[in-house]
Amino acid sequence: MESNQLTFGQLSVWRNLMTLPRRTWTSTILSSLTELPGCTSGDVMTALGALCQRHEGLRTSFVETAGAVEQVVHPNPDGAVEIIAVDGYDDVERLTRELRSTPFTLTGDFGWRAYVMRMARRRTYVALAMQHIIVDRWALQILLEELRNELTSPSPNLRPDLPLSGLARQQRSAEWSRQRAQAKSYWQRVADEFGGITATGRYGDRRVRGSIDLPSAPAVVSEVSRVCGASAQSVMLALVALGIHASDGRDQFVIHLIAANRYRPTWRGLITSMAQSIPIGVTIDPGSTFVDLARTMSLRSLQGLRNGCYDVDEVAELAVRVSGGRRWEYVYNHLAAPWSDMNGAVVPSGVRAGPVIGPSSRPSIADMYCIVPRSEIPALEFHVDASRCSDKRLRRMLVGSTQVLRALAKHPSMHVGELSDLY
Repeated sequence: MESNQLTFGQLSVWRNLMTLPRRTWTSTILSSLTELPGCTSGDVMTALGALCQRHEGLRTSFVETAGAVEQVVHPNPDGAVEIIAVDGYDDVERLTRELRSTPFTLTGDFGWRAYVMRMARRRTYVALAMQHIIVDRWALQILLEELRNELTSPSPNLRPDLPLSGLARQQRSAEWSRQRAQAKSYWQRVADEFGGITATGRYGDRRVRGSIDLPSAPAVVSEVSRVCGASAQSVMLALVALGIHASDGRDQFVIHLIAANRYRPTWRGLITSMAQSIPIGVTIDPGSTFVDLARTMSLRSLQGLRNGCYDVDEVAELAVRVSGGRRWEYVYNHLAAPWSDMNGAVVPSGVRAGPVIGPSSRPSIADMYCIVPRSEIPALEFHVDASRCSDKRLRRMLVGSTQVLRALAKHPSMHVGELSDLY
C-alpha cells in the first residue's frame, strides 16, 4: 500500500467536512441509480473491478494523524461492493435510499459503496453512494459513462493520463510554486478589500430549499449575454447578486463560486473531487445598469476561477478574514448545461408555477447556497439556513428573479436600482 498527500481538491473537501456537524455528513454524499438491462451481476462486478484498478481514488482510504491527512491506495476496495437479489423495483428504491443515507466514517472506509441488485430476466441495477471527497459531480458522470462502456467494450489497459498520487505531487512541486503564490495573492486581495464585512452565525437545525422554474430564461439570458459580451453563467450570477442586494440591502458582500478545476486535459478524466470554492467580491452600484453588473461579474468570475485550484491550508487565515467566520455566507454553483441548446425547445405546460418551498438535502456549507441545476427546464434554487434567511426573504428572491427576467426581456440595460424595486 502507498501513502500520499491529498490533492488540493480532496483536502478542501476534508477541511470543509471537519467544519460541518457530523449529523450533516450524509448530505455531502453523491449518489446514482442506473439500470443495466441485459447484464448479469457478474458482468457488472467485472466492470466495476476494472474501474477500481483503473482509478486510484476508488481504492483509497484516508488516515489522519495530528491534523495531517494522507490517502492510502490499496490493491482492492474490499467490501465496497455488495450483490443483492431483489424481488421488484420497490426493493431497488428502498435499498438505494438506505445506501444513500448511510454515513461514512472517512477514516477506515473507502468512501464509496455500491449495491449490485439483480432481478429476474437479467435485469440488473447499480446503486452508488460516494462521499464528496471521492468524486465531484463531474467525476460521477465520467464514472457512470465508463461503467457502461466497460460493459459493452472492455478496455482493460485504459488508464488516466495522471494518477491521483501524481496529481498531489504535481500540485506541491516547485513547478507549481507560481500557481500557489498567485492563488494566495488573490485571496489576499479579496481579504484586504472585502474582509470583515460578513459574519456567519452558528449552524441552524433547519435547511430550506426554494426553487422556481425559469422557462423564459434561455432567450433573455442569451440576449443579455450578447449585449454585454458575458457568458450565461455570469448573467445568472449577476441575477443572484442582485437578489442578495435587494433582499438584504447591502451593497458589498462576498460570493463563493464553485470552480470545477477541469481545465487541464490531464485532469478531465480523473475520478476524484477537483471542485473547490473561490471567493469573489461583489459591489452593487444602484446607478449602474444590469449589463454593467453582468460584465463586472464576468470579470470577477474569471479572476477567481483562474485561481480556483489552491492549497486550502495555505490560505486558511485569509479564508477566515474573507468569510468573517467558520463558514461561507453565499455560494453560487452553475451546473446547468448550455442553455443555447434550449432556446427553441417547447416548454411543457404547467412549468410556470410559483416558487416551491420545502426541506433541503444540500450540505450546510453556506448560509445561502444558490444553484442553477441540470434540469429539463431552466431553474434557480436557493438552499438556505432558516435561522439566517426567512421563508419570506427566500420567496421574495425567487419571485423577484422572475420579475427581473421579464423586465430584462424588454430592456436589457435597465438600471440596477430600478430592478431592485421589483423584489
